[in-house]
Amino acid sequence: MMVDREIDMVSPFCVNQTYEGLLDEFFSIKTCSIKVDTSIVKPDKDQKAPVEASQTLNLTNEDEIFKEVRDKHFNTLESTFSKKCREIQNIVKDKDAPQSIDELEKYITKLRTMNIAKGKDVITNHINLAFHINTKMKDLDYQHCYGLEQKIMLGEDLKSI
Repeated sequence: MMVDREIDMVSPFCVNQTYEGLLDEFFSIKTCSIKVDTSIVKPDKDQKAPVEASQTLNLTNEDEIFKEVRDKHFNTLESTFSKKCREIQNIVKDKDAPQSIDELEKYITKLRTMNIAKGKDVITNHINLAFHINTKMKDLDYQHCYGLEQKIMLGEDLKSI
């Protein structure tokens, strides 16, 4: 779909409300990656151990979670993240269930495709990033700018601003 900018000159300047758009807004995506303060993605990490000040996270379709949520509205992320966490918990829980040889084979295949350890880290990183973005979005300056943007989009009287 192409829109002539003579018709719609405002929307390219609006804050993108998708997960990827907000990651870019707050962390500036550069060549499919973002540099994030380690305290954001690992807030409860033991402070006694030496920790790098920042961490680079790749945002490509190789990251299955990012691939699924990159174009979703930010407010819908909670349900997707909850579903992914439940999937991981169910796979971990299934390991203790008595199983036949065929069921064990299916379970091992599922483990290999999901890569549980990496999956936990990836979902934790995305949840922590979303929490940080949500905190920043509650900032009064951001709320004010977003409110102005909405008034402009709705064509409200700007003299009262």
